Amino acid sequence: MTAEAAGSNRYVVLLVQDDHSELEAVGRMLLDSGHEVLRANTFTEALGICESHPGEIHLLLMEYALGGSRDIVLKRRIAALRPNTRTLYFSSSAQNGVSSVPIGRGVMTKPFTPRELDRNIAQALAPHPHAGCVLVVDDDDAVRSVLRAILEDSGYEVLEAANGKEAMSMRLPVPPAVA
Repeated sequence: MTAEAAGSNRYVVLLVQDDHSELEAVGRMLLDSGHEVLRANTFTEALGICESHPGEIHLLLMEYALGGSRDIVLKRRIAALRPNTRTLYFSSSAQNGVSSVPIGRGVMTKPFTPRELDRNIAQALAPHPHAGCVLVVDDDDAVRSVLRAILEDSGYEVLEAANGKEAMSMRLPVPPAVA
């Protein structure tokens, strides 16, 4: 666990990455952009930083790993400690399904440039009004949980159903649009 500050910080970013070389590379990009960087190699370190850091933490930046349930647990634990901290995920590939989520903020695909990282951070931290309501229907709890976290971070209200029958039995104020 390390904390580094650049001269003219813009945001405090908690970077969580278990791959040391990636932690260093992304950390350097953040520092070069003027952010204060709090680095953690493990979820335990990340939670420790959230508990002990005296100032605000603007952004949790972490890789979304295959399966994702551990990542969502960490995000929720950090949200309980730091409710104003936003989350930005990055993902290696489409194999985990995250990169197919049709929203503009909340998920980046690796590799990314410093400019892309800056743009995604700005989007993740920009104020966003209530974006609407989304009904997530999937029989996999983990998938619904990941989608809920990403959509809520983007300002959406999220309703969940485990299957079509359950979704059809919900009393929705307006029929949802189907994409």
